[in-house]
Amino acid sequence: MKLITDSVVRDRYRHTRVPPNNAEMQSTSVLRVKIAAGSAKIRSGMPSDEKADLENEAMLDSVWTGVVPVHYTYGEPMPGPYNRVKATPAYLDEYVRETNNDARETALGQATTAMKPKVKQED
Repeated sequence: MKLITDSVVRDRYRHTRVPPNNAEMQSTSVLRVKIAAGSAKIRSGMPSDEKADLENEAMLDSVWTGVVPVHYTYGEPMPGPYNRVKATPAYLDEYVRETNNDARETALGQATTAMKPKVKQED
């Protein structure tokens, strides 16, 4: 359980109720799943416009083109109603900060990566 918990959030297990009580252990399962297939529609890189659009000076002067990088962020930790610990634990602040920075850097990297040209399929 320690290995799994700490692999999600560094040093989290040490900052939980250790050892877990019987009720927690009874209600907790670890499931290993092998993913056989998956799909996603992903786009990265700057837009690639048609040659005619790129030669249309009026359009180039009036239409904004680009990307808006999208990434998730975690908000500020909020203590629960029974929390008595004054400060947010350092491991949690670090996790939120690093996860948000990683997500932002990944999105920016994908936004500026050149797109691969589309392959024309013949009928």
